[in-house]
Amino acid sequence: MKIAIDAMGGDKAPEVIIEGAREALAQIKGIEKLLLVGDETRLKKLSASMGLTDPRAEYVQADEVVEMHES
Repeated sequence: MKIAIDAMGGDKAPEVIIEGAREALAQIKGIEKLLLVGDETRLKKLSASMGLTDPRAEYVQADEVVEMHES
């Protein structure tokens, strides 16, 4: 199973997203790849500091953002 997550969206992101990704990868062996989408540099740095080192976690740079007020 491959999963893509908007790591920059939501309340308290990206920290809670990275925490959830770390837990999911630890508990669900069926995950082949977990793609964290957002500011790649920030996500990699934060992931390292939060202990997300699983090689199945990959990062996808997203240069554009859809703001809450946009339709």
